[in-house]
Amino acid sequence: MAFAQDFTSNQSESALTDSIKLIRCQVKNLENNDSIRYIELENYKLWEQVMLHKHRFQIKHRSLGLWIDHTTFKSKEVFFSYIGEIDEVTKLSLSIHDLKYGYCYRNNRFVLTKDLKFAREAIVNHISEEIRSSGDYEVEETLGHCIIKEENLDNATLGLIRG
Repeated sequence: MAFAQDFTSNQSESALTDSIKLIRCQVKNLENNDSIRYIELENYKLWEQVMLHKHRFQIKHRSLGLWIDHTTFKSKEVFFSYIGEIDEVTKLSLSIHDLKYGYCYRNNRFVLTKDLKFAREAIVNHISEEIRSSGDYEVEETLGHCIIKEENLDNATLGLIRG
């Protein structure tokens, strides 16, 4: 898995610790089980369409949050504690190296830290057996916190109005 180490070592430290805008929402599946999801703002609308129309999930209680890595958060914890509700959220970064085309695909998922083990297993189980057996992937964990500022937002406030 040296490819992942090479990939991450070429990034600046600040690029790895930037804050990320997230939507926190409650999801209810077809069995009426609730869960909390954290979705990157720029991916939210596509994710929402898949959850609503493919999986037929219900989505409610959308809130806008800002994810900050643990080190940055701890250095300014007093300041952040005044801003809003704080959730312990870990960023799982999946990197898959495509030998055929020479690319490294990277995707992030944000999960409550208490659900980390389950989420990590779910991500690995979604990788094809061919890639899992080759070892051409890596799942990195970055501890962090999501500061929730605005709760129960509508599409207009989130900039997610259908056009």
